[in-house]
Amino acid sequence: MIFYPCKKGKNNDPYLDWDCANNLTISMKDFDLLLKEPFFSLYPIIDPDTNEEISKFDYTSFNEISYNYWFKFINTIKNELIPQATEQENTFYTEFLLWLEKALESSLIIVIDGSL
Repeated sequence: MIFYPCKKGKNNDPYLDWDCANNLTISMKDFDLLLKEPFFSLYPIIDPDTNEEISKFDYTSFNEISYNYWFKFINTIKNELIPQATEQENTFYTEFLLWLEKALESSLIIVIDGSL
């Protein structure tokens, strides 16, 4: 899985400005083991471009997740997963949250490429 921080294009350009230099790659194994459950609990979500309801994560394509959904995700990890995590899992969550919170300082959307 590749996580891309994104902004809306300049001058009302409808296309996203992807920050490929600051992306994050997480193995499918780690995603499924450590992030899948809290991530899937976000759904259904509203697509930030079309305003359509998206019922589930698409493992075969790009998934655009708006800023506001990430804060629910962060709270779930901090309040439900970290307190019961092993030391190794805690390290993973801490590093992931540091990246995510930094990415959200300058991004409105994070796109997850599920097509690995």
